[in-house]
Amino acid sequence: QPTIVVSDAEQITLNAEVAIKTLLKTANETQRLDFLKEATIMNQFSYNHIIKLLGVYLDVEPKFLILQYMNEGDLQNYLRRSRPNVVSSYKEYLCL
Repeated sequence: QPTIVVSDAEQITLNAEVAIKTLLKTANETQRLDFLKEATIMNQFSYNHIIKLLGVYLDVEPKFLILQYMNEGDLQNYLRRSRPNVVSSYKEYLCL
């Protein structure tokens, strides 16, 4: 089922799941600048293994980014879940 995003009376249809990253209204100036930097940097990348920035909405509250959806979550959590259990690996090593 396509995801529909409506902005400025323009309808955009994406045939993929997306993630929405929002900037809270209570964000301080540093957090706002970091949010803008993130959007600017992400907009410069177009690689297969880096999520794509699909849209930026700064003229609404809360401000938000539309990102390609990551099935496995963020990279840090994926790596933590995927790494072998060190204790189990060591026990297997000792048994061999």
